[in-house]
Amino acid sequence: MIIEGAVSVSDYHLDCISADLEFETDYVVIHPILTEDDYQNIFRAITQITRKKYHSLLKESLLTFSDEKLFYKNAHFQNRAEAIEIMSQNIVDMGLAHDDLYQNVMAREYMSSTAFGNVAIPHSLSRNAKHNFISVAICQQPLSWTSDHSIQLIVFIGISKESRKLFSDIFQELIEVLSQPSYVKK
Repeated sequence: MIIEGAVSVSDYHLDCISADLEFETDYVVIHPILTEDDYQNIFRAITQITRKKYHSLLKESLLTFSDEKLFYKNAHFQNRAEAIEIMSQNIVDMGLAHDDLYQNVMAREYMSSTAFGNVAIPHSLSRNAKHNFISVAICQQPLSWTSDHSIQLIVFIGISKESRKLFSDIFQELIEVLSQPSYVKK
């Protein structure tokens, strides 16, 4: 049986063929009468393919959110407020968010810091993004984000009202990737 990459079950291609052939796609070999192991292998293959497809679609979405004007390499900010203010102003000037972006993001930060590890992911809880965006700042020196936490990478995100359902997926994916120090170093 061959299971080709897909997002929904109806997109999978199932076929009975000889197990001696080589394929350029993912596949699962099963017995003529399905065993418990066959079911588990099929499920594992479907889960793996679906996860790959999901990550690929999410990556494509994230790439559409970025712009080189929103990237700060070797950034020098005095503190969290200055970093958020400068990045917010640039985002607003580009027409990607409403004028109250800075105030809303700072209000979110005062509720609970968005820093973890060596990373901060500032964002607003209000719907003030006109268009989706991701702004990234790599700080040359550790930046004091809170009184007891310093970071070196800022990933500022904004999701428009129309894309709001993507926010939790994108945020979860960012947390997953940025929680791994090896990815942050890259």
